[in-house]
Formats: sequence, C-alpha cells, structure tokens
Amino acid sequence: MLPESSYRLAAGIPGTRLMELPGAGHLLNPADRATWLRHVREFLASLPATSA
Repeated sequence: MLPESSYRLAAGIPGTRLMELPGAGHLLNPADRATWLRHVREFLASLPATSA
C-alpha cells in the first residue's frame, strides 16, 4: 500500500494512529518488530479501561 493510501485510510477511521517505521518494508526485521511492539503497547495503554 502506498503511503498516500495509508493516510487516506487512517483519516477515515476514528481514533486511528498511523505509525510509519522509516526504512521498514512489508515484512519487519527483528529490530522493526521491537519498535512496532513498543508502539502497539503504547497505543493499548492509552485506551480507556473497560469492565468485562
């Protein structure tokens, strides 16, 4: 997906955070995975807590 398409897609989804990893391709190398996981954890931690 081209970056422009990603921006348009993200703009149409409320609450979306578009994160670009410079130099990363479609498959992440181990260093990219650590960065990706850190961003995912930060995003999840920012969500409001809900009770089940």
